[in-house]
Amino acid sequence: MLDQLFNIVKQFGQDTVVNNPEVPNEYNPEIMADATKTIASGFQNVRAGGGFQNILDLFKGGGNAG
Repeated sequence: MLDQLFNIVKQFGQDTVVNNPEVPNEYNPEIMADATKTIASGFQNVRAGGGFQNILDLFKGGGNAG
């Protein structure tokens, strides 16, 4: 599941960061690493708060929007 999430970060990062002429290429790896670390940290916080099952449900398509 986390691999899928990190692949999504790479996919969106490709368009948002790598293909962005306003972001110097030498910063691309650092920006992508920071984005991945931020998401992983967020998941750790959610897990610590007992909400990890809700995230799993979203990946399974069982999450409720309300």
